[in-house]
Amino acid sequence: MLIPLPIILFVVLLIFSIKNAKQKVNVNKHVLIRLLVLALSIGLIYLLCYISSGRKGILGALYLSAYFTGAWILYILVEAISFFVIKRNQLANSNLIILAFIAFIVAMVIVQFS
Repeated sequence: MLIPLPIILFVVLLIFSIKNAKQKVNVNKHVLIRLLVLALSIGLIYLLCYISSGRKGILGALYLSAYFTGAWILYILVEAISFFVIKRNQLANSNLIILAFIAFIVAMVIVQFS
């Protein structure tokens, strides 16, 4: 029952970002918004899990933040492809740089925990 909700949210956000990209968009603002969304949502996930379960909820927060990071990476990748299609190459390149940065961070976390 809840599976269509993220798909609907994904499509709505993609349509909204493409409509905004057709107008003049500042690349720095675009990158800052994407990174702040990631950082604030992961921080909110950890805060809510810590408040609800104490220190026992941190492992669950790790799983939830990994799930959200994966969905966010997929969204950024699809958004980059759509920016290339509508010929907004600066925004698409900035999304690919964000993806490279996040992939590096995820790889370092995996190396650290393994």
